[in-house]
Amino acid sequence: AMAAPAPTGCIEQVVHEAVAPIAKMERTWPLPKLEAHLCKYLRSAAKNLDTENRTWPELVNDYCDNVFCVLLQALNDRPWLNEADFLLCIDAGVRETFPADLVAEIPEQELQQTVMRAHDRSYEEQRYIVMLWEIMGQIITDPRSKKKVHDAFEVGRREAVARMYWCFENDEEPLNLEGFVMQWVTSIVSHLSSDGVSKPDHVLSADEATQLLHMLVNGGTLPVPLVAPIGPPPQNWQVVDEAVSTCYGPFCNGSGRKRKNAWKGNQTPSAFGGGGGWPSAAVAATPAPVAKGSVRATDRGAYAGAEAMAKKQRLGGGGEGA
Repeated sequence: AMAAPAPTGCIEQVVHEAVAPIAKMERTWPLPKLEAHLCKYLRSAAKNLDTENRTWPELVNDYCDNVFCVLLQALNDRPWLNEADFLLCIDAGVRETFPADLVAEIPEQELQQTVMRAHDRSYEEQRYIVMLWEIMGQIITDPRSKKKVHDAFEVGRREAVARMYWCFENDEEPLNLEGFVMQWVTSIVSHLSSDGVSKPDHVLSADEATQLLHMLVNGGTLPVPLVAPIGPPPQNWQVVDEAVSTCYGPFCNGSGRKRKNAWKGNQTPSAFGGGGGWPSAAVAATPAPVAKGSVRATDRGAYAGAEAMAKKQRLGGGGEGA
């Protein structure tokens, strides 16, 4: 059964319900202040949306990016960040802040599926951007290199995620974790040498790329739909080393820059506290995309319908429901 639409003006109620399960973990702000800020993020995100020229999916994705860009920058140190589920908050925000005539034109199932996919994509992508910037500061000091590396890693992951969904939606063989990492690294190397002249190791050595990717993977930046059925990969995952070696191979002749400190492994982005690790749903889910009983396991089957859940399971490698 589909979930009932959120009534207009219910952002406060939905935010209160979303915060309740993680309330005991919030140590920085009183709960009323936290809830007030979350409501502000949800309402402010709708300002300046281009409702005249953007399609429905584009508007929902723009809205989610606006919400999570601010939310994750403000709350990235919270240990409960990956325990909270903001899906229904986004749903309520869309229904309340978007033009009523626009929302009324969208079939309910399409609305819910669009919101769910935009929520999941944007949360991971915006969280990744914040983590990437923090981790890069530990490895790269040259401002010019930092900007180019940041752009290559940001666009590279976005392209790999797009490829992941394209394979799924066009009935191609879905990417597994290894295939995703190879696509990710391929895109990164392509953008590092996008001017057709520079070699990627003139901007970022293979050793630095390996270190940065290990820290990002250890921090939980692989797509949850791929991680959920099997759990996160091990520390110092050899697939990362092999992907970098394969993609850098044509450009390297032994003259690439070497970083000062060798990769020692078991390093995670300390700036994120408890919020920097793998989302608990991804760790615990076996094999369903979202673990039953976890806080992030809002009843997405009821929210998005059986068809959307089946698609997410197929994308995550299939498997029978628990």
